[in-house]
Amino acid sequence: MAVPDGYLTELLASGRSKVVPKGDVKGVLEAFSGAGLRCGVLTSDDRRQTESDLDEIGALPFLGGIVCADDGYPSKPAPFGFQALIATLGVRADRALMVGDSPGDREVARRAGAFGFVAVGEGLPGSLETVDDLVVS
Repeated sequence: MAVPDGYLTELLASGRSKVVPKGDVKGVLEAFSGAGLRCGVLTSDDRRQTESDLDEIGALPFLGGIVCADDGYPSKPAPFGFQALIATLGVRADRALMVGDSPGDREVARRAGAFGFVAVGEGLPGSLETVDDLVVS
């Protein structure tokens, strides 16, 4: 994919990340929130950039918690960040559904005792396509 002329200069000058979500992230979170579901984010990215990106796409108001790499929990696939997130949300592990795009995400859900795991994304590893509760691509 070619980068349009001036895009990187504009990006750097703006201080914004120009986040391009895969799908209607805001719409899905808004619908879940409207249905009374509690949603959060567990990410291997740092908090400052994560919150900025989520704010930029309008998703931040629909999240009850965010756990990031710089919050001090061991990295995925250790379950501790997920456990902290669902505790913040007030959700038991056996009632929590994790959505992710990697085998590490699936392993977090398994180790934490989550109700299930939904694999999403394009070009998912074959290992995800054959063993998960649901695959959405």
